Amino acid sequence: YHDRISYHDYAISVERFHWQTQNSAGPDTPSGRRYAESSTNGWQFQLFVRPRKGDVYRACGRVTLESAEGDRPMSIVWKLQASLPARLFREFSLLRLLLSYDRPNEDDSDRVLTLQYQVSFGAHGAHKF
Repeated sequence: YHDRISYHDYAISVERFHWQTQNSAGPDTPSGRRYAESSTNGWQFQLFVRPRKGDVYRACGRVTLESAEGDRPMSIVWKLQASLPARLFREFSLLRLLLSYDRPNEDDSDRVLTLQYQVSFGAHGAHKF
């Protein structure tokens, strides 16, 4: 990994995952065609994810191509053969709603509703702004 490279990978739903290829892959490259033509060329793919560099990869199972667009990198939507477990979906989705309840003592309690949305701004090494 390089600190200026960041891919836009996230769970769309428990059955679909958005993934960006390496920066060298395009529809006219061997690796890009391998993904885009996977329904007919015999290639099969498995999805492995990790939230951050240094974390352990988690196997999500076999995926099939739903769509591919863009160029260097390509944006690919994979359809998962088996649904993501709820915990992995929450961890890799862009939109999260969390309700927390804390009761630090008998006379006090806190309820917190948090809405998180992941968004990126600006240019970096993987994509031009």
